[in-house]
Amino acid sequence: MNLKNYILFSSILFVGNVSAQVLISDADYTGTNACDCATTFSDAGTPNFYDTGGNGAGYGNNENEVFTFCPNNTGSKSVLVIATNIGFTWDVDGSDTLYVYDGPTTSSPLLVAANSITHPTGINSNITTASWSNPSGCLTLQFVSDASNTGNGWDASISCSNPWQPMEIHLDALIGAGEALGQGDNNDDFTNQMITGPLADTGYVNVCLGDSIKFVNTTEYPYEPGGSLHNGIVGGYNQSNPGNHTTTWTFSDGTVATGDEVWFTPTARTGYFVTMKVTDSKSQYVELLAKVRVSTIPSFETCEVIDPSICLGQTTTLIGGITPGDTAGVDATGSAFQIQGSYGAQTFLPDGSGQNYDSDIDITGFPTGTLFQNTNDLEKLCVSIEHSFLGDLEMELTCPNGQSVVIFDAYDAIWGPELSPGGFNGSGTFLGGANDDGTIAIGVCEEYCFSNLPSAGPAWSTSTATTSVGPPNYPSAGNMITPGMYNPAESFISGLANCPLNGTWTITVRDNQTIDNGYICEWGLFFDATLNPNNETYSPTIVNEDWLSDPTILLGTNDTAVIVSPNQVGNYDYTFEVEDNFGCSYDTTVTVNVIDGPSILPDNSTCDDQYAFTNTYVPNVNGVSGGHWFYDGPGNVTFSPSNTFINPTITPSGNGPYDIYFTDNVCHDTLMSTIFFAEMPSAEIYGRDSICLNDTAQFYTTLKPGEDCYWTNSNGEIISYDTVAIGLTSGEYNLTVSNFCGTSTASIELVVQPCKVPNVITPNGTLGQNDTFYTKYAEVYDDVNLTIYNRWGRVVYKTESYDNTWRGEKTNGKDLHGGVYYYVMTWDGNTKDEAGTITVFMD
Repeated sequence: MNLKNYILFSSILFVGNVSAQVLISDADYTGTNACDCATTFSDAGTPNFYDTGGNGAGYGNNENEVFTFCPNNTGSKSVLVIATNIGFTWDVDGSDTLYVYDGPTTSSPLLVAANSITHPTGINSNITTASWSNPSGCLTLQFVSDASNTGNGWDASISCSNPWQPMEIHLDALIGAGEALGQGDNNDDFTNQMITGPLADTGYVNVCLGDSIKFVNTTEYPYEPGGSLHNGIVGGYNQSNPGNHTTTWTFSDGTVATGDEVWFTPTARTGYFVTMKVTDSKSQYVELLAKVRVSTIPSFETCEVIDPSICLGQTTTLIGGITPGDTAGVDATGSAFQIQGSYGAQTFLPDGSGQNYDSDIDITGFPTGTLFQNTNDLEKLCVSIEHSFLGDLEMELTCPNGQSVVIFDAYDAIWGPELSPGGFNGSGTFLGGANDDGTIAIGVCEEYCFSNLPSAGPAWSTSTATTSVGPPNYPSAGNMITPGMYNPAESFISGLANCPLNGTWTITVRDNQTIDNGYICEWGLFFDATLNPNNETYSPTIVNEDWLSDPTILLGTNDTAVIVSPNQVGNYDYTFEVEDNFGCSYDTTVTVNVIDGPSILPDNSTCDDQYAFTNTYVPNVNGVSGGHWFYDGPGNVTFSPSNTFINPTITPSGNGPYDIYFTDNVCHDTLMSTIFFAEMPSAEIYGRDSICLNDTAQFYTTLKPGEDCYWTNSNGEIISYDTVAIGLTSGEYNLTVSNFCGTSTASIELVVQPCKVPNVITPNGTLGQNDTFYTKYAEVYDDVNLTIYNRWGRVVYKTESYDNTWRGEKTNGKDLHGGVYYYVMTWDGNTKDEAGTITVFMD
């Protein structure tokens, strides 16, 4: 029963509906006398616990009372509620104090020390509920008053509760390949990235596009029976079994899945928020936010070829960032997380008496200095809530600089101060499917949104539409404000103009009376999408880079600049590959256009006095072509019509070989062709035509470049292909000289004669013969070297060209004495010789 439906506007008389009337001076509720949580102490909304004066009377001076309240086996935690209205009293002088301890004795941890000065509107049950670190579930209260002032004491409530058991939320993310949502198996090879809480934004899962992620709920439940922290707690409930909790996964692309294990496959190169919500059997939930970042394709704009078109055989340079951090070759690209709203956590709204309950959202991601300037900058505020009595509630929204706006005001200040003036007296209407049984069990949250958009309905008032609800869909029967979109009590712009968007936004709910409670299950702010709220960006880092191996890479495979020389005409591709810190690989291909270099006629010969070049090839790139000719040779060369004409005619000043060069204007290659300008050959024989018997005749000729020759004897037999031929016998020897222009012949007649040397001369002339030293050698050869020695070895005569005229005289012309002399004779280049004695008879 909701006692707030009975409001007396004069003096308030409250009659409880529980059988227990407990004074702080009574016996403890411990051991066999522990409280009956199922019946007597089940309603926190009814006064049943009093000071020593009881209901309606005050306490005395010099009191020191200690009272312990423990739950029996059907409950788990003791709860104390102290308020100031609707049957509740709280009037403790500032010199007196009520101490509340979390356990069975005053040695237990102190929860609060309170009086009307420190806590003028009472004590929130959030503070005075036995904690989960207190396995007994007991509360010990000690009241101490001094000898002077007193007060009316308290009319409070003490009860049992089965509060939520804490959960330690965790999740694992395992990266596979190609798995779709719900299609995983137990045989996949994963990379395990563990994401842990409890704070949001603590975990990133970095994947490549095409990877799938297996998300696993690894939440721990330490306070359930058998849990690591259960420690003999009375009561408690199972949370870990699949039937005792629900795991819901919400992905920012709109995908929703349930189960302790789910698969998610990103479909775009962007960031995804992943919210894991674990709800136990008592509707308690906890949430953990993880983030999936999908690798982005890096920019290869600066990966390039310095000279994209080159000639075959030339080199060019490829630019790629081989070393991580290089500014050349590749740059990582960024992406962002797209969020539709920002959400606050679940918040309990316990019984209150002028209590404010706050829930915060930290907004980041807007450009620095962005302000709230237009009504529609904040599109809507949505609150998922359940509460058992609208009539005492007020709600405000406060921006980061402290400015605030009233969202709704249902309280009309009947029982005390209010958050904002006025109020439409919402009476006993529910928000959402409230639980109105006096416990702190959660009901069914419904979503109410507030917006200044034209599509929003009117602000809440006494005529706000309601819907009748009750079991089985909702825990309690009553009238519930119909969920939907409404106007706030004050326009957003009226109170929030020029608020900074980045920072902490706070929703404040003021509960002005006791014996009601509720929950904000979730709340969120939705900003204009053009403002990019919470647009978190990211950019993978390039960690490995390389050019794929290619035999035409000459230099710099481990450097930013790579020198290459493609070995074939046409487009030649090189691949640059990178890997980012997400483990994803990407590559790009750069192309070198390889063209043929210039070409000219090869080496050639001509009998003409001119030579015309034809079929010269010159590359043409982007309109650039042409080249120039030059030469090196035994004479001068003229190019007609000019040395820049592609196929000129060349005229030399004389015969011989000329090196003709051409350098083109595109490849800057220099080519050479040797052109030999020749004339008809002329065969000429040099050498002796007469020799002495047993000597050798040597014939020779000279050849001009491009000429060949051969020798034949009188029988037509070829005896030599050299410029020299040997004659041994008398007869005709023939020379044939040829080049590409024609053939020329010549012949020589060789005479072989017997030659002898005399051994006596009679230079007196008496006999009429042998007057001189006569030898045939001197007739045949013109290089006879003759030396005469006397018997003592002295040279008496010497000549290098003997002519058969020596008559026995000395070199100086004086006659020798008769006698025997010695001679040495050489010829044919001093390679032949004769030696002997000669007798000179003188009268």
